[in-house]
Amino acid sequence: MPPVETSSLARPVPMVHGIRRPYPRSWRGAGVQPAVVKLGIGAGNVESVSTPAKPRHTAQADAVREALERVDGFRSAQEVYDALRGDAQSVGLTTVYRQLQGLAARGVADVIVSPDGTTSYRYCRAPGTHHHHLVCRGCGRAEEVEGPAIERWTSAVAEQFGYTDVDHTVEIFGICSSCAR
Repeated sequence: MPPVETSSLARPVPMVHGIRRPYPRSWRGAGVQPAVVKLGIGAGNVESVSTPAKPRHTAQADAVREALERVDGFRSAQEVYDALRGDAQSVGLTTVYRQLQGLAARGVADVIVSPDGTTSYRYCRAPGTHHHHLVCRGCGRAEEVEGPAIERWTSAVAEQFGYTDVDHTVEIFGICSSCAR
């Protein structure tokens, strides 16, 4: 815990390396922590290195991750929250949103935005690999699929127009065989 300087402020302000760092209250206990910034001064230059703080490991984070792992398809934060409530888990909806966003940021969860604007999450069975999804509009079931033709086309279009560092997202929506019956 960093030293705390007391002042005329209503609440103490944490001191990090002798600099006041008032963080928003919403960061406390949410698994969101500020990045640690280290300054190194060398021969006439200043170098800034930012390292993200490690997310906190909590029972609520485990519960959200496990709820996501149990289902095959994409689920909205509300659906994950409802599943947790059905399991008698004491996790708030805001916590579910925050934990899902953290899982997505770490590559543990895939994220899609449906045509109606709903953001849905799915436990990633192949973290760290580039893949696409075939998603059922009925039940949310999802398959991870590769698209080598899409990858070649993306590279060709980028090259044609002189673009570099190109990224893309392709999600395919349809009705699975179970829902079609």
